[in-house]
Amino acid sequence: LVIIVGRWWAKQKQLQADELSLDDIALIARSSLDDISRGGDWENVIVNCYARMSQVASAKRGLHRHESMTPGEFASLLKNAGLPADAIQRLTHLFESVRYGKFKSTQKENDEAINCLTAILLYCGEIA
Repeated sequence: LVIIVGRWWAKQKQLQADELSLDDIALIARSSLDDISRGGDWENVIVNCYARMSQVASAKRGLHRHESMTPGEFASLLKNAGLPADAIQRLTHLFESVRYGKFKSTQKENDEAINCLTAILLYCGEIA
């Protein structure tokens, strides 16, 4: 009986650890979208959004993002948590362009960031 209860308890703790908080993700997406809408530098907003989502993943999944973890691996984590795959993939691509690219972004990329963040908010139930 002790073994059965112990296994059940461990499984429950693992299920809780595996959940990304949609409220936390929605808060990050909302504040990022608000920053862009207020005319903030969208490139900085995207980098900060990525960093904050990484912190949520670390806190909720116990995943401590090492330097060797790629943005693509982080995107896979978010997609596996159920977030909209297309929006996550496009937002990751934008992050990589901003973080590792040497060119200035366009209004098209700004609009794409807004669309990705809006899709994440829709998924989290923040927008009807």
